[in-house]
Amino acid sequence: MATWTGTFSTSDTLPPTVSLSISPDVVLTGHSTTLTATALDNLGVARVDFFADGALLRSVSAPPYVASYIAPSTSGTVAITATAYDYVGHQASDTKSLIVSSDSTPPTVTLTLPTGTVYTNQTVTVQASASDNVSVARVEFYAAGTLVETDSTVPYSASYTTPATAGTVAIMATAYDQTGNQASDTKNLSVASDTA
Repeated sequence: MATWTGTFSTSDTLPPTVSLSISPDVVLTGHSTTLTATALDNLGVARVDFFADGALLRSVSAPPYVASYIAPSTSGTVAITATAYDYVGHQASDTKSLIVSSDSTPPTVTLTLPTGTVYTNQTVTVQASASDNVSVARVEFYAAGTLVETDSTVPYSASYTTPATAGTVAIMATAYDQTGNQASDTKNLSVASDTA
């Protein structure tokens, strides 16, 4: 009977792929953020390890590959890494930066209402200019206390359809920065009856 004298080998020469997301990617000192990795391999992912500045935070052996991280007590940048391993030892990593801020300064925001006469059942555009010492995350627009629209890109604006009855509507723009500080500006919009 013939005897096998060769060596076994694996055909798996491909490393896994991994993509890391951090939400939020800007946090205040001492606050938490969520780390999520998407990992794939042609024969299967064995585990995903999460690191902060090289220190192991957590190993996850089955999806979803998620870990929590508490930001340090000092501001700065933390390198967050997700490393995926397959069953034969191949690995791949993705590293992203987490910004840790001690920012307690709120943004500034100025609301601009449309000029001219505004009538009932009319769609108008309201705008806001916003700035922050770090960055503006988004601006929310409200009419009579109800959220109308959220805009996260400059220029910040929203479309609003006036009510069916004439009167005054309180329009508010609230700006948020990346760490949750906020500021608002409110103005009254006069709505006239459309007699046409």
